[in-house]
Amino acid sequence: QLPKHPINQFAIKSLESKKYYAHQIPCNGLSALALTTNQVELNDFRVVKFKIARNDIDLDVQLLKHWHQQNPKKIIRLDGNRSWSTEKLFYFFEQVSALPIQYIEDPLEDPKHYSAISHIPIALDESLVDHPEELKSDCISHLIIKPTLHSENAIAKFAKTGLPLIFSSTFESSLGLWHCAQLSQKYSPTQTHGLATLDWFQDDPCINSLKMKKDHLIIGDQPPIPRINQMTLVFSL
Repeated sequence: QLPKHPINQFAIKSLESKKYYAHQIPCNGLSALALTTNQVELNDFRVVKFKIARNDIDLDVQLLKHWHQQNPKKIIRLDGNRSWSTEKLFYFFEQVSALPIQYIEDPLEDPKHYSAISHIPIALDESLVDHPEELKSDCISHLIIKPTLHSENAIAKFAKTGLPLIFSSTFESSLGLWHCAQLSQKYSPTQTHGLATLDWFQDDPCINSLKMKKDHLIIGDQPPIPRINQMTLVFSL
């Protein structure tokens, strides 16, 4: 019998995971929206996700417009991390609505206000955990799925809503990412996912680490193998 908490279920399922489908998973690039945004790191990605709401809102608008001018063919995803009021969100989107923005993840401080929005594509991330009733809001266009936060039974229910599921990493190792990739192909095989996070690690605790090839995560037929010292640590806890 599986434990109740999703993160414990995820750990067990990662070790038991079997290959479902694709060898290559399309992924979005990830960067903060800043004057120092590294263009070279994002060159290979067709879809790019920016963290916003860390700067003054007008600076975010300026930076995003400038980046789009330099990269007019790239699709943009934004993540607001519950930082704005409804008024700030409306102001921001009015300035950038002409850009190819696929969605904005959880921009509102209070998720209960999504029901008042109809013209801005919103993706639920954190709010999918603590405000699942907002699934009914007209503005919800995508669901961000972090398998460490949702059981597979919950993911299957989200898939039945008909909304696109975007699988996202919470900075798992290659083994955890391998399982995330399997779930992404089982429940949402046509989407570009948020699984290109291995470069954020100084050292991956697996022997046969996953690799990126341009904007695709390359998936082998067998899951990566954790190094012995990390496995010893896990089983000693």
